[in-house]
Amino acid sequence: MTKIESLSPIIERLNQLNKSQISEEELFHEVVATLASERGLTLTNGSERNLEARTVNSLKNEGSDAAWKLYQTAFTLSQLDSNKQALFDDTGSATDHTIAVTSITDAIAKLEANHSRLSDLEILSSASWDKASAKTARSHAVNQIAGDLNTLSNSTNASSSSATTGNDYSTSFSYSLEDSGFLFKPRSESDGNLVILLPQSLTNQISEVNVIDLATGEIKGQGRFSAVANEGREHYRFDFTGDSLKVPVEVQVKLKNEQILTKIIEDPSERTET
Repeated sequence: MTKIESLSPIIERLNQLNKSQISEEELFHEVVATLASERGLTLTNGSERNLEARTVNSLKNEGSDAAWKLYQTAFTLSQLDSNKQALFDDTGSATDHTIAVTSITDAIAKLEANHSRLSDLEILSSASWDKASAKTARSHAVNQIAGDLNTLSNSTNASSSSATTGNDYSTSFSYSLEDSGFLFKPRSESDGNLVILLPQSLTNQISEVNVIDLATGEIKGQGRFSAVANEGREHYRFDFTGDSLKVPVEVQVKLKNEQILTKIIEDPSERTET
């Protein structure tokens, strides 16, 4: 991913906002609006209540490769905290880990730090808006971006805090399917069907595990919890084998805190583990 020519228009736009703080979702919206205007992209305003969803779908509806690349760049630039798999807003309680807010000054500093790393990222280009539904395409892109961002140094992280409490969310615990302990096993020894083991860090945090067709967004199956074993990992079993899927799939894990984690399995007939 190449750097954009200049951050000046984005910084100027942020400084013109009549507010002292900004969330990741809001920053993402402002970055997209600025870059879209610079690149001559016409974005329509959607009706979604969620700002991020409204912004993402406006890019999807535009439909060009330029919009897809703009999405990847804006998502990367707008990261304020340690969770690189999502964009958070400013709504929630003092203990809510889905809040990512910082001052305009710190947001600009973080923007510049993220921008300096853009040329070091290797974002895969296999996903596209027409490959799946908006939701699936978005989660595919997030999974790619998050994997690359998590390999970068965090030494220049700006503080990310709650507007109401001042808590630092840049050090909030971030769950990930890339943690050691993830296993996608196409055929288990017990019943011969697919079993997914999840990292120990997620134990007691999971509400639902789904396998989704990456091309169509169709849920192929929901796992049933069977045990906590093999070094404290939760096991989820399915009523089919992995090799019966025949197409790339996405493992989607919904957590009790409403966070959604995803991992792409390119060949479900093969064992995949971290």
